[in-house]
Amino acid sequence: MKKKFNLITFFSLCAIVASAQFTVNGNMNESGYKTTVTKSNANLCFGSAIDITAIKIGKDASNIYIGVVCKMDPTGSNGIAVWLNFSNVTGTSAGTNMTLAGAGHYMASNFAADFEVDYLFALNPGVTATECYVDAMRRVGTPLSAYLDNCGQTGISIAGSRGGTTPNFVFSAPGIEFAFLGTGTATSGFEIKIPFTAVGLTAATAGTVQAFAAVVSSTGYYANVTVPGNAPATCLGSDGAGNFNAAATCNFNTIVGGPWHTNAVVIPVELVAFNAAAQNNAVKLSWQTASEKNNNYFDVERSANGRDWSSIGTVKGGGTSSQRRIYDLMDDAPLSTVAYYRLKQVDLDGAFDYSPIVSVNLAKGGKQLAVFPNPTSDRLTLVSNSLTTEGSSVEIFDAAGRLVATQKANDATIDVSRLASGFYQLQVSDANGTAIQRARFIKN
Repeated sequence: MKKKFNLITFFSLCAIVASAQFTVNGNMNESGYKTTVTKSNANLCFGSAIDITAIKIGKDASNIYIGVVCKMDPTGSNGIAVWLNFSNVTGTSAGTNMTLAGAGHYMASNFAADFEVDYLFALNPGVTATECYVDAMRRVGTPLSAYLDNCGQTGISIAGSRGGTTPNFVFSAPGIEFAFLGTGTATSGFEIKIPFTAVGLTAATAGTVQAFAAVVSSTGYYANVTVPGNAPATCLGSDGAGNFNAAATCNFNTIVGGPWHTNAVVIPVELVAFNAAAQNNAVKLSWQTASEKNNNYFDVERSANGRDWSSIGTVKGGGTSSQRRIYDLMDDAPLSTVAYYRLKQVDLDGAFDYSPIVSVNLAKGGKQLAVFPNPTSDRLTLVSNSLTTEGSSVEIFDAAGRLVATQKANDATIDVSRLASGFYQLQVSDANGTAIQRARFIKN
C-alpha cells in the first residue's frame, strides 16, 4: 500500500496543479491523505457518542501525517488509543506487554499489540465537553510517557509543549503538531503531524508506517471499536475475553478478529510536476518524479467535466528509484475545448492513487473556471489558467453578497468545510482587484 502523491506546486500558462499540503486542523480532507483502512463492523461498545471509522496516512517532504477519523463522547470519560509503528525504528515487539508504570489512565492496564509498536497516543475528553487531552508514550529505547497538551475539540492546532525537549522527551526532536475536530463527519477527528526528525528518521529513511486505533476506557478497558479488526459484538475488556481484569493482559496478538493493525504504508511516488500543454492540435502531458516506491505504471486519464474519466494511455513506471525521472504522453485526439487530466499511479501490488488534476483549453482565448466537486462538503478544487496571474486572488461570497472567505490564488484547493450550507459565488480577481472569472457552487 502507499500514500497519496506528494506534489510540489508547478505552474505553467495552461496548467494548474495543487500541492500535497496539509493543514493540521482535525479535518483530514487534503488530497495528500491515503485512507488506509476503514471500520469493519458497526460495533459501538461504549455507545454511539464515541466511535472510530477510518485511519488516514499522508506525507510531505519533512513530516508524516496520521489522521484518525473519529468522534469522542464529550460527556463521558472514555478515550481513544492510537498506536504507530515505523519500519526503520525499533520499539516493542508483538505480544509484549506495553504497560508503563506511572503512565496514568487510558494506558495503565496491561495490553499488547499484534505488531511492533513504537509510539502510542491516548486521547480523552478531559474535564469539560470542549477539551481533548493528548498523552503520548514512547516504546523506543527507554520507555517514557508524557502529557502533551489540551488541543480542545474545535480543530485548534497545538504544538506539543513536551514533544522533543527535556525532561519529557518522548520524541527525539520537537515539531509535533496535533488537533481534534469533534464534528463527527467523514473526514474529521484526530490529526497529528510527526516530523521525521522527531522519531529519528529522514525523508530517505522514512520507510513504512503501520497504525491501529481503538476505543478505551479511563481504566484501560478496551472496547470492541477498533480500526482495523473485526471484534465480536461484546466488549474486549482487559483480558481479551470481555472480563475486566487489571492483572490480565488485553493481548491483541491472541484475540481473534485481527489483524489489529493497518498494512505497511510505503513512501509514495513523489510527483514533482504534472503539466498539460497544447501543441498544435494535440496536448502533451508531462510529469516528473523525485523518487518512486514499487511504482508499476501510470494510467493517464481524461475528462470533459472533471467527474467522468477514461484512460487515454499508460506509461511504465520506474519501480523503486531515488532518482528524478521524466515521463510524457501525447493526447493526439484532444477535446476541442477544456479538458481535464489526471494520473492514476498503480503500485506493483495493484494499489493505486490519483494525482491532482490539470487542465488545458484548446478553444482560442478561452478562459474557463471550473470548480468541483459541486456540491461539496469540505474541499473545493479550482481549475483555471487565470490562477497563474501574479497577485491574483480568490474570493467567496454568500447568497447575500457578503464576502465570507478570501485567499491568494496560489493554491487550486480551497477548504470550505467551515462555511454554512447554502449557495456561494466564487470570484477570481487579478492583482488590481478586477474580477476576471466567476463560478457558483453549493456547500452541503
